[in-house]
Amino acid sequence: MFHNIPNPILERMKYLETVDARDRQDGTPRMQRLRQIPPETGKFLALMAAAAPAGKVIEVGTSAGYSTLWLALACRQSGRRMTTFEVLDEKVKLAKEAVPQKSAGRFSRSNSKYEPSGVSLSLKKGNCSPSVGN
Repeated sequence: MFHNIPNPILERMKYLETVDARDRQDGTPRMQRLRQIPPETGKFLALMAAAAPAGKVIEVGTSAGYSTLWLALACRQSGRRMTTFEVLDEKVKLAKEAVPQKSAGRFSRSNSKYEPSGVSLSLKKGNCSPSVGN
């Protein structure tokens, strides 16, 4: 799963890692920071998601989409669908930019559904409470 990550996704991961490191050092206010997981945790999440029992993958708190990229790798490996939720407008915008368009898939602008080469991923703005039971 980690040996064939598309270059645009690797590049976006590296970019988000750089922004996160800068935000942690320059005093960016906590609510504006990306607050993303480290790469090792991303790999761990992907492994756990790929090995989990059948079903959809749900992510609460998309932020800029870094962990979303790791979970999408697991979904691609296991053929699962994923829904991710974010409440902050600026982070929804960043998340839509997080998954590169070239060779990795596409976002449908009408319904914020993303399909990265074999993964059905929906990005939803707002609270996840009404949707989680579905």
